[in-house]
Formats: sequence, C-alpha cells, structure tokens
Amino acid sequence: MKKQMIAGGLILGLLLSGCSAKQEKPLENETIHHQIGRYCQEERRKADGPNNVAAAYGDHVISKSQVEYLQKVRAAAEQPTMVTERQVVDEIVGNIIAQEEAERLGLSATQKEIDEMIENEKSVYAQYPEAKKMVDEFCAGAGMTLEMYYDNLLEQFPGLISRGKLRRYYGEQWCEKQKLPWEEHQHDRAVLEAIENQLIAEHIVDVVYYVD
Repeated sequence: MKKQMIAGGLILGLLLSGCSAKQEKPLENETIHHQIGRYCQEERRKADGPNNVAAAYGDHVISKSQVEYLQKVRAAAEQPTMVTERQVVDEIVGNIIAQEEAERLGLSATQKEIDEMIENEKSVYAQYPEAKKMVDEFCAGAGMTLEMYYDNLLEQFPGLISRGKLRRYYGEQWCEKQKLPWEEHQHDRAVLEAIENQLIAEHIVDVVYYVD
C-alpha cells in the first residue's frame, strides 16, 4: 500500500493542510519555519509506528501522524478554522482522487513542467534572502539537507501540477456551460471548490476511516 507523503516544503505543507488544532508553543526563540520543520521531522519519526493508520483509499494509506502534522502546521500559521481529523483525511483523499482523475484524462504533469517548477524554486532560493532564510530554517527544524528538501518537493510537484491542470479542465467546462469567461473566474474559490467537491463525492464512499 502507498503511504501518502507529506509536503516537506513550507508552502506546500500549508497548501495541503486545510486543518487546525490547538496551537503548541514554539521552543524559545524558535521561528515559525523552524517550528514547522520540527513538526515535519516528528511526523517522519512516527510514520512507521504501530496503529498509525487514519484511513485507507484504494492502495493509499493516510497516517494519523500525517493528519497531526497538518493540524500543527495550520495552527502554527495561526489559521483559526477548526476541523475534525476526518475532515483532514477527506482533504488528503480529495487530493489523491483529483490526481488520479487527472491521470485518467491525460493531464498528468510532464517532466518538463516538473523540472521548470523545481528550477523556479531553486531560483527563488538563490535570489531572495528572505526565501532562503525560510527554507534554511525549515530544513534545520526538519533535520533535512537542502538536497533532501528539493527531493521532497519533487515528490509533491507531479500531484500539484496535475491537480492544477484538472482544475482548469473542469473549470473551463463549467464556465462554458454557464456562458462565463474562464479568465474572470479561474481564481473564484467557490466555483473551483464546487467542481472538486462533486468529483470527490463520487469516490468518497470508497474510503475506509479509522478516525472519527
């Protein structure tokens, strides 16, 4: 079975979180980026522990430690929305479903797209001191080298790109039916969430939950 990997990168971790928990106090003089990195390291240590399964979808396994990690990330970022573990699982599964649908429709990320995205990340790191500081603090907290950080991003980018292409594919279809210009609605969160929720609803019955 496939264990769903968390996003090691700070930005990707925040994008995937969609959850919140009681905020833990950082260590003395600890930055938020180091704090989130530390949570990532803790998740990796727990990943293969006993009784760590939160849910299963097909051959994918979502771990309890991953759910906990994503809750801590959102809390550390002071994003206040409170949700249940099951809602966290649903969001993770939703990402899996979207990626599988993208692959079915021939919308998978190309190697060129992946290479361009990782090169952009490296360029930002090299050119912007504040971005470099954030990544370095995250890596220090996570116990990662910079190479490990980029390797982790490479695992996340295919899904991120595929889901973006799927969102555009269905979004353009929806706008065409509604006689609305896609260019004006491509960032309309309500429209995009409605499209994704319909897709997820068709598959969510296949999820086996081990959390409430």
